[in-house]
Amino acid sequence: MPQVSKNPIDKKTKQQIFDNFYGLVSKLIVKENIARVLGGLFTKTERIMIAKRIAAVILLSHGCSTRHISLTLKMSSATITKLKNEFEKGDKGLEEVARIFREDKKSNKVVEHLARILEEIIGFVPPQKYDMRSRWRSLHG
Repeated sequence: MPQVSKNPIDKKTKQQIFDNFYGLVSKLIVKENIARVLGGLFTKTERIMIAKRIAAVILLSHGCSTRHISLTLKMSSATITKLKNEFEKGDKGLEEVARIFREDKKSNKVVEHLARILEEIIGFVPPQKYDMRSRWRSLHG
């Protein structure tokens, strides 16, 4: 699990550090460069944690339940519930993640792939949140 030093830094230094980080991320365009930079900055565990959280937000935005996401991504329900609560409160960062992936045609393939994994695990594919007829059928046979 990632750890942060217990010795706090002053606000000005903290702001400069975040500005540098955000500036770096905003300049990364090519997938290979992104992988190389993030691979150098973060451990494998940290990269997996970030990727799983992004996937969880995508699945939450498609109406998947906490339980189904937990089974699919092997994440704790507490982490998913925290993300879900923040997403439902209108967290702008999480909404932006969902928006970016909703507009990206490739992300639909990611959701479909995760749904197939879920189906293999428990034999059930959760209906999309906007497909109320399928949701009703899945709940009421």
